Order: sequence, then C-alpha cells, then structure tokens
Amino acid sequence: MAAINVFEILNIPRAEDPHDRMVAWLCNPDAGHGISDLPRAIISELWKRDCAEKIRLVHRPFKLRDDSWPDVAVEFDRALLVIENKVNPSALREGQLELQHDLARARQKEAPLFHCVLCPDRMADGGIQLDSHAFRVLRYSSLMDLIEVRKEQLVSDAKPIVEQYVAFVRNTLLQPRPSDVKFASTKLIASRNSSRVEPWDEPSFVSTAEKIGGPDLATAQKDLLELLVEMQDIQPHFESTGQKEVTYTVRLANSDLEPLLWIYADGRIFVRWHSFRKAGHPSAAERMKSIWSPYVTGPGNDQGSNTIDRIGVLKPDVIARLLQQTAASAARSIGV
Repeated sequence: MAAINVFEILNIPRAEDPHDRMVAWLCNPDAGHGISDLPRAIISELWKRDCAEKIRLVHRPFKLRDDSWPDVAVEFDRALLVIENKVNPSALREGQLELQHDLARARQKEAPLFHCVLCPDRMADGGIQLDSHAFRVLRYSSLMDLIEVRKEQLVSDAKPIVEQYVAFVRNTLLQPRPSDVKFASTKLIASRNSSRVEPWDEPSFVSTAEKIGGPDLATAQKDLLELLVEMQDIQPHFESTGQKEVTYTVRLANSDLEPLLWIYADGRIFVRWHSFRKAGHPSAAERMKSIWSPYVTGPGNDQGSNTIDRIGVLKPDVIARLLQQTAASAARSIGV
C-alpha cells in the first residue's frame, strides 16, 4: 500500500498560498510544531551571520504598502526577515522585488533587513538578482534541508505533517527541467509577465481542466503552462480566439507568426503548421509537420491536426521538446 501524503491529495504544487501558510507556520516558534529557530537558520544560511534577536511576530502576508504585500515576514526585536514566495514563474512581475526591497528598507531605516525570494531551484538558476547586500535567493531545496535537519525538534503530532510536506516539495517543485529545452532568464520572464494581457485567467483554465479530467489533468496543464512560460523561444498567449471552448495559444517568441498550437482545457492540442505556410515559409511548415507527425491524428493534413494523446499522456516535457525542435527549425528556415 502506497504511503498517504496529504499534500498530494490536495494537489497544490503550483499554488502559492498553501506553501505560504506552511512556511509561515514553520517560521513561528510558538505555532506548536516544536521548531524554534527556522527564521534565524534562514538568515544564517543566506547571509552567513547570526541573528540572536527574539522573534516577536510572524505575518502572512505582510503589508508594506497598499500595492506591496510580501508573502511572509518575521519581525524580530529590531530586524525584519521578508520572504516573497514564487512557486510558479507565471507569477513573476517586473519590478515587484525592487519595490518590496525599497519599501522594506525605508521601513527599517538603520535596523537590519533580510529580504529573500523563495523559489524552486530551476527558477533560481534563471538568475533572480537584486543589487543589495540585504537580498538573497532562498532555494526550496535549501529550505527543505533546513527543515529536515530540525526534524528531531518536531513534536509527535507535527512530525508526519512536516515530513509529508518536505517529501511533497522534493517530488514536485524540485523536479528538473528538460535539459534539451532553452529557458529564458527570470528577468525576461518577469518582463513578459508584466506586459501580458489576460482576458481570462490561468486559475479559471485549470479549474475547467479539473472539472473535465480531474486533478491529474489539472496538474499536467499547470506543469505544461509552467514550462511554456519559462521557455526562451516560444510564448503562451492568454488570448481569446473567438471559440466557445476555453483555450490558449502558443507562438514563437519575437515573431508575428500566427499561433502554432492551441491548448484546450480538456487536454487536446491542435498543432497548426499552416501558420508557417501562410507566412510564406513552406519548408518550415513541412519541418514542423515532420516533427509532430508521430503525435497527431492527421499528419498528412495541410493545415494541422489534433494530437493523438491529450496532455498528461503526451507529457508536458515531451510537448516542450517538440516546441523547442520547432523553434530551432524555424530559426534555420526563417531566421527567428
């Protein structure tokens, strides 16, 4: 019989709020779990210095200004630890961290400030930066290590919950990205996110997917969208296509070419190589058709075709690789 993990049952890998709640709970020494020094351990790990001050309050979220609410903050006697949590690259916004930092610095004046962004390792590898000695990046792997070495402090009631959480994070947020896919820098991702227009939102799309295909389809849709947002050479577009069914499109980045893919909430993918042909690039259209032909129902169609399998069977990392091959072929054919 497989071990039961409540976090898997709740299906929360890309939902920030449950992770915010867990981090805030574990940072609070008075919360009843038994761990007394996690905020101080974070400071020691990231800044290589001790903070002997008493923890007074733990906030979730923490108001710096009406338009700036970091996810978790720990108030010491004088020092302040601010944690901005990003489990999903689609939540990155240009200038968000800079604004938080300026407001926190103004609040603290001469008192110590420790500001970090908590994120999966793959996002940290994208180069999240802020030019300040008071800012650091806290990887989820490092946070899980800090929690695990303190497991002997846990009270009996809290121990299975925390162990399940650590295992869940390691099995979801810390999964590696496909090595043969090019990923954008976090700066580029944040810039794209800030300029994106979204007539409908991702949560509605994922909710529709879950109603149609259950939590497995919803998870696959979130995993795919995360990969697409992070990719360098292609971009998802959250736009209305005039159809009744909920869908979004995938296009080449830095190109006016029409969409190459339509992703439906029910897991179908329509692959349209005719977008290349319509733009006057028949060789690129044939290459795209060849790349996708093993995966579609009508490889001989001139326009395009639906994939044989739906997302979740045709895995998100496979789709990302096929798109990367398509982008590389387009670069050779039309120079984008």
